[in-house]
Amino acid sequence: MPAIPFKLFGLQGSGTNLARLLLLQAFEVASLETGHEWKHGYISAEHRGWMHDGQPVRLIICVKNPYAWLVSCYNYFVTNLGTDPTVDQGFRRAWGFAQFVQYPSYNFKNPIDRWNSLIRHWLEFPSQPQFSEIILQESMLDAQGQQSVLARIETNQHLSRKNYKVICETSRRVGVEMRLGERFDAEYYRQRRYLAHYSGCLLDFVNQSIDMDLFRLFGYEKAPGKPS
Repeated sequence: MPAIPFKLFGLQGSGTNLARLLLLQAFEVASLETGHEWKHGYISAEHRGWMHDGQPVRLIICVKNPYAWLVSCYNYFVTNLGTDPTVDQGFRRAWGFAQFVQYPSYNFKNPIDRWNSLIRHWLEFPSQPQFSEIILQESMLDAQGQQSVLARIETNQHLSRKNYKVICETSRRVGVEMRLGERFDAEYYRQRRYLAHYSGCLLDFVNQSIDMDLFRLFGYEKAPGKPS
């Protein structure tokens, strides 16, 4: 049986590289990572019923809690501005985190609007939703979670296993081209330590801007604003 094609979508820092690494390890699949749409942007209308080599393309949509994602995206932009041409060229390294959150990002009024718009687009885009899967970054923090995600996708998408002993990656970040990078601290996410980057006013801004229907769909817990 030929390899099943898949394409990942997700914002920077949402776990797309980790998901790609695990899928390629575990299953007889082929990644359409290169030359087939920018994984951090909109999908063109011609791919609404996406086929590749006669098979439906599986869309894998990676989502990260917006409070955590904003911090991750900001850090990625600070580190990679000038070296990664896909980083928003309107971003300024001198910006503080609060400026990044409230200022325009790409063609969106702010990064929260980008999170809302693109995730809703990816969820609503497929003409055959049975060929799409959602992976929450928070579900991939440990080996058990990663294995559970793989088992779900295997069942839903009728994939063929090539490896039942997948080497789960929980200690280091997975970067571009699936290269292992700096140490990964899962407790940072479990304990929601990323909230330390927010003032009360900034949390209020995020809470007023976020698409709460999406927020509830993924089971995220709202962080209340606090006196600044």
